[in-house]
Amino acid sequence: MVITNFYYSELDAQETNENATLFFFAFNRLSKKEGYHKRLKSKYPQATIVMFSTAGHFISDKIEDDNELVCVLEFEKSSVKARSYSSEDFESDYQLGSCIGSDLESDAKALILITDGGLINGTDLIKGVNTHTNAGLQILGGIAGDGTRFKDTLVGLDEEPRSGQIAAVALFGEELEIVSRQDSGWSSLGLEFLITKSDKNKLIELNNKNAYEILSEFMHSETDESFTHNMLYYPFFVEDELNEGVIRTPIAVDHVGKTITYAGNMPIGSTVKLMKSRTMQLLDSTFDLANECISESSLNEFIFAISCVGRRVVLQDMANEEFVELNNVFGSNAKYFGFYS
Repeated sequence: MVITNFYYSELDAQETNENATLFFFAFNRLSKKEGYHKRLKSKYPQATIVMFSTAGHFISDKIEDDNELVCVLEFEKSSVKARSYSSEDFESDYQLGSCIGSDLESDAKALILITDGGLINGTDLIKGVNTHTNAGLQILGGIAGDGTRFKDTLVGLDEEPRSGQIAAVALFGEELEIVSRQDSGWSSLGLEFLITKSDKNKLIELNNKNAYEILSEFMHSETDESFTHNMLYYPFFVEDELNEGVIRTPIAVDHVGKTITYAGNMPIGSTVKLMKSRTMQLLDSTFDLANECISESSLNEFIFAISCVGRRVVLQDMANEEFVELNNVFGSNAKYFGFYS
């Protein structure tokens, strides 16, 4: 596999490549320029081009917000099949996921999903996908970002990026080796609540009180903007009936209706714990994950790293240390492409 990373500003200096297979393009929504797809396709006419907005992206230890980044993958023995979906064409996100799963060919090695970050419920989407896929399929990817603004996210597959889109990319190849791991790096703050009212991934009440007001009082936020920003420091751990659970971070805050929308479902009756983290705790989790991956495979050609905007908010100026931790494990010969969702 041949991997090439560069800045979008360097596109004119790149030679036309007819062999490029898959192309990732990360940008800041507020810095978006017109004609991305047309320019990229003129240089890489055969490549599947996936474009998405982020809360920061990187190919080195410098996290970019305004400068667009490009990653070109040229597979030698593997292949790619991709399709885009629009949330407005489906009655529910579960139905959307079910369609993606049913469209997927059975011999796919992995499925990469890049989804809209504000309009799509990740829990329902993945449940739908899983109804048609086997347990051995690796599902990778993440949601598009919008800094800490939570206003709009953009995704495009072989077209200009726009809201409400999902890019689904299937990878095929007997010799293709993929290892993936995930971890949160968060620990409990000690505050525990019961979800008493919600609408799928929209949280309304905790312990029969308005959740927005409870969290606003806890965070002592003076403005709507500061409340939205501070929410990222304190995600929820949502327990299920098996006493297992997942971390849920907010993706939208309605300051008028006083509701908070999360990246996945917040089921009524679930126990949730407010979480916190420290700089070294988050960096240690990055290091540990990288070591878990490399312990299973000595191959480390391409590192596709997806982190959460909440982690970046906590890490602040040390967010670039996440890349340093990855580089300490995988080495300087590997190629990296990552983003904050």
